[in-house]
Amino acid sequence: MVHLEGAGETRISELRVGDRVLSTRGYETVLGFLHQLRGGSSSFLTVSHSDGEFRATENHLVFAAEGSKAVGYLRVGEQIFVSTSAPTSEILEVREGKSSLGMFSPLTASGTVVVDGVVASIYGQPSKRGKLTHGSAHAAFFPVRAYHALGLTRMFGHINLHGLARSAKNI
Repeated sequence: MVHLEGAGETRISELRVGDRVLSTRGYETVLGFLHQLRGGSSSFLTVSHSDGEFRATENHLVFAAEGSKAVGYLRVGEQIFVSTSAPTSEILEVREGKSSLGMFSPLTASGTVVVDGVVASIYGQPSKRGKLTHGSAHAAFFPVRAYHALGLTRMFGHINLHGLARSAKNI
């Protein structure tokens, strides 16, 4: 679940380009999607923490006290950043699961989104062995954010981010 401006809690699968979603900078416009895969079976991890729980793929990046890291590297006892009154929440359990809901990663200018109350990066590591940080992924997508910031979508339309994200994984 994400928090949509003017609509409240909303399934991430219901987000559309142009919606304004809660991020680390308040509400930001959804510029596009790095992933928007509906249906199919996918593996994910459920991370229970002292303020709730969230689900993400093991390579998705979140913000922990030590910096950005893949969900698959989170351990019990670590602190993750949340959007509640306490800035961090302690991880209590990490367990595997399957879902047929799909995978979604909305692109925002800050490269962040609050999902299930957890401050998450919109980026993921290209492989389990990867060491990609939020900062390096965010830098790589600077041209896409600049394209939107300059208003080029009005002249040329939206960029197909699905192909761009797949190409970046092969670099």
